[in-house]
Amino acid sequence: MFHHPDRISRDSRPHSRSSVFDIPVASDSLYFRSEGPWSSGDLTVISSADQDRSTLSILVVIEYYDESALNLFRVCAMSRRSGEMGVGVFTPADLCRCAGCLRSVRVKTTIILPRGEHLSPLWIKELETDVDNTDIAVDVDKEYLCFDSLKLCATNGDVSSTAPMCMTEGFVETESGDISGTFIATKNLAIKTSNGSVEGRYISSGSLDISTTNGPIQEATFVLENKDASKANELRLETSDGPIEADIYLEGDTGNPMYEITARTSNGALDMSIKAMPLDSTLIFSGKSSNDSAYLSLPAAYEGSFNVKTSSDRVKLVKRTRTDPKGAGRTRVWRNSSPGFRETNVSGSAYWSEGREESEIANGSVTLLTSNAKATLEI
Repeated sequence: MFHHPDRISRDSRPHSRSSVFDIPVASDSLYFRSEGPWSSGDLTVISSADQDRSTLSILVVIEYYDESALNLFRVCAMSRRSGEMGVGVFTPADLCRCAGCLRSVRVKTTIILPRGEHLSPLWIKELETDVDNTDIAVDVDKEYLCFDSLKLCATNGDVSSTAPMCMTEGFVETESGDISGTFIATKNLAIKTSNGSVEGRYISSGSLDISTTNGPIQEATFVLENKDASKANELRLETSDGPIEADIYLEGDTGNPMYEITARTSNGALDMSIKAMPLDSTLIFSGKSSNDSAYLSLPAAYEGSFNVKTSSDRVKLVKRTRTDPKGAGRTRVWRNSSPGFRETNVSGSAYWSEGREESEIANGSVTLLTSNAKATLEI
């Protein structure tokens, strides 16, 4: 078996070999794939005004310690179904995985995309990556380039976006890595990792599905834009053994928009704030944790019921002084079943009175649950 001594350092790759592939940008799908223990490295996706508008270029650079290692690599152009074109980097699955061998080679790949004019972006039908043991860094500004479909998949690597990215639908997934950046989808967006964190800003006019395990969802902002009042926008947040810390903005001028938010964690705190929502909109919120605190703040525009519950601790209901968000001088009406500070379950409703009965109010619903820790609703 090919083997390098463990004494090889991270800087001991004095040689490199490069290959460049040009692919028609009008292809139905553009993809890059790497596979095998020695294919690890870095994948950078950029756009350039110097790139030919009709093609994208994929530059693959293999850094190595011993030239004989190059015989173990296969770098080639690929095609799948008609109109789907890409590049692959492959190494045998049975290669030595000791530290010395893994440090002796590294694959650095750059996908160079063309760009449109400022505020008149070029649209790519589909870009897809599927890479092993690789960090993905994307620097593609939505003002110059957008995607109908974006799929960024990796294992044992981080995925990050340094500029706001725009797509119709998006899917970003890694294992044992963090995901961060700004991702904007006009339809649906899914973000998934394990043993890593999710941070950044995520915007969707359809649904947002954010999940990790053994890691936090933190320093995160989520924006749901409702453009069809007949359909609810959905936000799903899920992790385990980590907190969920999020600011949420609900937007839309469709008239009576609807939003559904679900947040789940265990052994981690819920700390969520809904910063804004449209007048006369409906919010269905369900948040649940265990063995840690749960906190939710609602904006003045919320109208509907609430149910806050914990065990072995207390529920705190914070009634903030509110100004009528409609500017009509309406009075805030509160109804709650258990006003006591140390109750473990408080339920009730809040709405703006304008000669309406409670049954005529938007049918919002908020449920906040935890165990063995405090639950707080600020409304």
